[in-house]
Amino acid sequence: MKVSEHRTTVMVTAGLLMYFLWMDVALYYRVQSLPPPKPSSPATLDTSDHQTAPQEPPPKLFSPFTGLSVKMMMLDQVNNYIHTPLAQIFNRMTDFAKVFYFITPNMLSFMGFLSACVAAKLVMHDSLGMHRLAILMFCVRTWFDALDGLVARERQHIAAFVSLRDTSGYVVDGVADACGFSVFLTGCFFYLKRKLPSTKMYLPMSRGDHEKSRPSSYMPFSTRRVALVVGCFALQLAVSCIFWDHYISEYHDLLEVPSSINPHEQAEVLRSSLMWVVLWFWRVSNAHSLMHIFLWFIFTDRMWDFLVMIQWIGMAWLTILIGFTELHLRSVSWHLRVKRTRTRSKSYCDLSQCERISLLEVACSADGRGGETIRGLKTEPGDNVELLISPSQTGQIWRHRAPSQLRLPSFVGRSNASSEVPSIVSIISADELQRRRLSPQSLRLRRSGHVSQNAVSLVCSSALCRVSYRRHGRDRA
Repeated sequence: MKVSEHRTTVMVTAGLLMYFLWMDVALYYRVQSLPPPKPSSPATLDTSDHQTAPQEPPPKLFSPFTGLSVKMMMLDQVNNYIHTPLAQIFNRMTDFAKVFYFITPNMLSFMGFLSACVAAKLVMHDSLGMHRLAILMFCVRTWFDALDGLVARERQHIAAFVSLRDTSGYVVDGVADACGFSVFLTGCFFYLKRKLPSTKMYLPMSRGDHEKSRPSSYMPFSTRRVALVVGCFALQLAVSCIFWDHYISEYHDLLEVPSSINPHEQAEVLRSSLMWVVLWFWRVSNAHSLMHIFLWFIFTDRMWDFLVMIQWIGMAWLTILIGFTELHLRSVSWHLRVKRTRTRSKSYCDLSQCERISLLEVACSADGRGGETIRGLKTEPGDNVELLISPSQTGQIWRHRAPSQLRLPSFVGRSNASSEVPSIVSIISADELQRRRLSPQSLRLRRSGHVSQNAVSLVCSSALCRVSYRRHGRDRA
C-alpha cells in the first residue's frame, strides 16, 4: 500500500470511528429520553393520564433512530448508521414498498445472497483491487439485508425496528444471511489456500562473521491450518449470531412487550447504564460487526493477520460476553419479578371500564405507621365493598375503630390458619370508601363464597391488595 493511500485509509477510518462514536452518544441520550412503554392490555391496570396521552408524532425529518427498539440498540454501527438509513432514504424517495409490491422481502434476501456469491468470486483473485470490489459487493449484500427487513415491516405497518419472528421471512432472511457469510468465507479460504506457501522457505544466509543469520521469512501453511483458522472465525460468527438473536428476543420480551410488569420499571431498566454497556458490547461483537471488521482488514490487505489474531481471542471474548449477559438478564428478570410481586401495580382502575377482568389490583403504599394504605379504588354508584378478614387465632374479630380510617390490630395480622372461614367485618358503600383509608397489616385472607350481587370483594395483605369484581351475579371474565 502506498504512503498516500495509507494516509487516506487512516483518515477515512478515523472519520468513521468518530462518526460512530458521536452517533452512539446521540443514541444513548435518545434512549434516556424515551417515555415508558404504553401498556396495551388490562393486565397492567394502568388507566392514569399517561395512558390517554397522545402518541409521539413521527419525526418530520429523517432520523436514524426511527423505530428505536432493543434490536436497534444491539445492531452494529455500520448497519445502524449507514446501511439502514440508506435503505430508508431509498424507500422514502422511491416508495419502493408500495410501488414495487410484486417484489417480496424474500426476493430481496435472495438478491443479497447473489451479491455475496459475487463477492466470494471476486475475493478469490490475487489482485487487491478485486478484493476491494468484493468488499463493495458484500456491502451491497448488507444493504439488501437492511432493505428486506424495512420492506417487510412497512408492509405489515410495523413502525418499531423489530424482528418478525412469526413469519416465514424471518427464517428466509436468517438462511440467506448464513449462506451469504458461508459463501464469502469459502472464497476467502480458497484464496488463502492458494496464496499462502505450503512449505517452509528460507532466505540465503551469509557466512560472514560480521553478519548474523536471518530467520526464515515464511512459515508453512497447510490446507488443514488454513481451514482451521477460517473455520474458527466462521464458528465465532455462528455463535455470536445465535446468542445475539437470542438476547434480542429475551430483552424484547422482558422490556418492550406489555405485561403485568410496571412499564416504569421496564423503562428504568432499559435506561440503566449497565444495560447500555451490555447492549453496546453486543453492538461491536455481533456477527455483522465482526464481518465488517474483517472486511476492513481485507481492504488493507491483512486478511490472514486478522484471522490469526482473532482465532482464539474472539472465542474467549464471546464466552465472557455471553456469560456476563446471561447474568445480567437473570438479575434483571429477578428484579422485575420482585418489583411486580411487592408492588403488583401502583395504579388505579375504574371498575366500570374493566369489562373482562375478575381479579384487579389496586395501589398499595406505606402510610408511615407500619401498615399499608389502599387508595384510589373507584367503583360505580350503588356498589358495595366487603372487607373479608379471617378470624385471629384467639377468635377475636376486629371491627373498624373510626369512620375515617380502618386499621387492624397486630394480633389479627398474625393469623395463619388456612382452614378458617373469612368473616365479614363491615360492608361499606362505594361513595364512603372514596373517603376512607384502609390500612391492614399482614393477613391470611381468602375470598368469601357469599358475595352478593353488585358487590366488590376487597382482599388485602401486606404484599398485595386484590379486588374481585362481581356484578349481576357473575364474574367479569
